[in-house]
Amino acid sequence: ATPPATSAAYAAKPQEPNGAYEAASPASRAADDDALQHRIEELTQEQQRIQARCESQIQQLNRDSQQKCDDLERRCKEGEIRCQQLQKESRESADKCTEAEAQCANLQGKCTELQGKCTDLQRKYTDLQGKCEKLEREAAEREQQREAERVAPAQVVQASTAACTVETYPSSPAAAMPAPKPAPSPRPEPRAPTAPELPPPFPHTSSNGASETPIASLMGELFDKLLGEGGYNDASVTAKRVNAFVMALSAGIEQSDDELERRSMNKLLNVLSQRAKETTKMSRAQWVGYQPVAGTYDADEEAKFIEV
Repeated sequence: ATPPATSAAYAAKPQEPNGAYEAASPASRAADDDALQHRIEELTQEQQRIQARCESQIQQLNRDSQQKCDDLERRCKEGEIRCQQLQKESRESADKCTEAEAQCANLQGKCTELQGKCTDLQRKYTDLQGKCEKLEREAAEREQQREAERVAPAQVVQASTAACTVETYPSSPAAAMPAPKPAPSPRPEPRAPTAPELPPPFPHTSSNGASETPIASLMGELFDKLLGEGGYNDASVTAKRVNAFVMALSAGIEQSDDELERRSMNKLLNVLSQRAKETTKMSRAQWVGYQPVAGTYDADEEAKFIEV
């Protein structure tokens, strides 16, 4: 079997005659041509069905992506509204905290004023206590003098004692002091607004085709059909089928105006190359001479393609 032409240089090469085909009868040739044409039509129909499935998958991905974008936009708006509410509550809490601080300062001033009055009362109490002690000493001295002179000084002593006990005071200076009012406890600081929860990341296909996305699953089915019967051991058949699909898919990439569709097709090509490495049994030498579509791959991609 002769590999398909994949470049202008290959198409320009002279083709060697097929002796077996030339020697066959016209009826045999017609039968072979009909069989080949039938196979081509089957592959074309299969390609169309796969293309339709690819388009359906891409459209579904577009719808899912748009839905996720809309959901993210809605969540961002909700988060913005919540953030505004929290900022308003924070301002109200700050105003209340300022008012509480003013009240605390006012109470602190009153407490200082009461503390001054208490100190003044303490000083007056000390003065009165000193005066009382002085009167008691004077009364004792007069009592002794009257005792000495045998004069009854009861009236003088009673008057002196009454003058000392007209007002009663607590025995402890601290008991006369009013207890200061406790300062109000500080208000808790407002909590900072929390960021809205983001949705899970969007699924994607890795470069080696390991992720089981819809595109990777579809690509696996397609590659198995491309290899078909005997394709795992027949290098020429496999080369024809894989190269034909690469040409069709590369042409689709070049003709597509949709960036997402082009990226999806490129992912299909990557999966195709990876699946060929894992499933085919062809050697490097069996692929020599089969070049990729011109302009589709760079030098590194061409080397990878030939290695497959």
